[in-house]
Parts: sequence; structure tokens; C-alpha cells
Amino acid sequence: MKIRNLLLALTLLLLSFAGKAQTVNLDSTCNAIFVFIQPVKVTFSDTAIGTRLFVRITGSNMYSNVGLLYYITSSYNGNHLTDGNLELAGQDYTNFINSLKAGSATFPFQFTANVLGVTLSTN
Repeated sequence: MKIRNLLLALTLLLLSFAGKAQTVNLDSTCNAIFVFIQPVKVTFSDTAIGTRLFVRITGSNMYSNVGLLYYITSSYNGNHLTDGNLELAGQDYTNFINSLKAGSATFPFQFTANVLGVTLSTN
């Protein structure tokens, strides 16, 4: 129960990210949070322009790592363009915890954007 409360508090912190975050219902128990990014080409069998980066915490051992699920969608039609999983561990985990202690929930978005090579937008 303690872990669930911590993850709920973390989700609420992520919602407050720069007053720009919005939620999208993934299922009946969990919401993903997104921020706008500068448009980026996503190539699969075709090419599309992605403008929304969603990040969701999928799990944590509560002392050394956090799992993240990310996906990019198009703002034009909301199509899901690409997705993946990342792990915050080591110094990245420490930076994440320190940012939470400082009252900021932006680190998962910044980390994910850096790994993917996309730029967060101010939209």
C-alpha cells in the first residue's frame, strides 16, 4: 500500500509538470502523462510527424531504479507512432529522486527526450 501511495503521489507530481501536462486514459487503473515536443519524424512502414511524448512510470524497486514506458503520438490524429521502455538507474535514478525532493517532476520527460533525441516544446 505504501508503494502504491508513493506511485500515486509521483503521478500527481508529474501532472503538475509546468502546468502543461495532460492525461490520457490508457486503461481503468492508470493514466499516461504527456508533454509537447518539437515535431520529429518517426519512420516505420511510412513516415509521420510526432508532437506528443507520453511517459508513464511502470514500476520501481523503490531504491535504485524506475521503469518508464514512453510513446510518441501525432497531434494531428492522435495516432500512436512509436513506443518503448527505459530504465532510470544509477546516477539517473539519483537525479530523479533529487528532482522530486526539490519539487520538480520534469526529470522523466527530460531523460526520455534526451535518450530519444527529441526536444521538449513550450506549447
